[in-house]
Amino acid sequence: MRGRHRAGHRFTVVLLWTSIASSVQAGNGINPIGFGAESVSVAGADIATTRDSNALNINPAALAIMTGHQFDVDYNFLHATPISHADANGASHDSDMRYVRILTGGYVQHLNNIPMTIGIGVFAQAGAGADFTGMQTVFGTRDQVRNLIRVASLNTGLGYTVSDTLSVGMSLVMMYADAEQDVLPNTSVAAPFFGYQLRDVSDTALGFNLGLRYQIGKQNIVGVAYKSPVEFTLDGGYLVSNQTALGLGNVTYRSVTIEGIRQPQELGIGIQHTLQDNFNLAAELNWVNWSNAFTSSTLTASNPDTPGAPAVLSQTGASNWRDQIIIALGFSYEVSSALTWRAGANYGRNPIPNESLSPLLAPVTEYNIATGISYQHSQQSKFDAVLEYSIPNEQTYTNPNSPLGPNTSTTTAVIGVHLAYSMKW
Repeated sequence: MRGRHRAGHRFTVVLLWTSIASSVQAGNGINPIGFGAESVSVAGADIATTRDSNALNINPAALAIMTGHQFDVDYNFLHATPISHADANGASHDSDMRYVRILTGGYVQHLNNIPMTIGIGVFAQAGAGADFTGMQTVFGTRDQVRNLIRVASLNTGLGYTVSDTLSVGMSLVMMYADAEQDVLPNTSVAAPFFGYQLRDVSDTALGFNLGLRYQIGKQNIVGVAYKSPVEFTLDGGYLVSNQTALGLGNVTYRSVTIEGIRQPQELGIGIQHTLQDNFNLAAELNWVNWSNAFTSSTLTASNPDTPGAPAVLSQTGASNWRDQIIIALGFSYEVSSALTWRAGANYGRNPIPNESLSPLLAPVTEYNIATGISYQHSQQSKFDAVLEYSIPNEQTYTNPNSPLGPNTSTTTAVIGVHLAYSMKW
């Protein structure tokens, strides 16, 4: 029995290593640089410039400037080029999970006889994934490391016109998060070390966004936006622990809970300056409170289906993410009455310390650039096409709990294509 309890304890250290893991995507932390093609085209310098239903997730005060009805749909395709891994065991791998496709959209409507516009939209809030197969471990085995985490939101909100120069807004945000992981599921040794599979844990939680938009003369617009923190308790799934080394085979734990997972609060300010009638500059500064979002997490697995297996696997450990300051710069140039060109650049330091990194929790990209065009097909319809590129970022981590040995590194680069269609009536 003593050996089994020690095995359970070591196993939970591995759970801790990946319990909040989410691999890299093009973005700031695990969040995208922008929401919607037009937002991404200026690399997220959007708090003062947003003007479609994505304002529900960027700056809801901008809803107030919209008239009539508007429907927007965005298709996002992200390609890792690639996410690659190298370690002291001489292994080098590219992630098999290299493509992400996301469809989002929203609808807004101005209310008659009231200086107010309301809206509803669905957004991809955060997340990404990685899948490394055939990895060499310190136990002499080859196995798989896989992770997928997704955070989506349903936003409903309003923008209200206070005066000719000032509007305010808010949106209620219902977020959904889920996750699944494979951590060396075919490895089980008497050291002890037991690999596992985690499936179907999820949760929903509520938050809110606040916004302000202020027009200064004819040339300047200032926007301020705040996003509340949102906390999740992921549960409802199961965990399969490979306890073959104890003669127990694969043990399924039918009750799994991960606590301490949060979407961070954010505060940003942006400005748009009109140099000429057809040329605008935008700048933005954002603070993202990752240090309070990922401080520590607790994973608990219980109710095993095999007699003699540890009844509960549980561990709490530190994540120690740091806050981010994000700087975004962008411009838009009206080439003609029908065609607008936009471009931008975005920087946010990787918030994950080296000692918390792993193949599942890889370094996020830090420098992102984007460019795109808008084609005004008619007064009612508009098309956008945007190309986004995250400059490669390599990092060597010092995670003491990694079963892959020291001097492990990951390199990340991402290309994104964003297409959008907007219709007004």
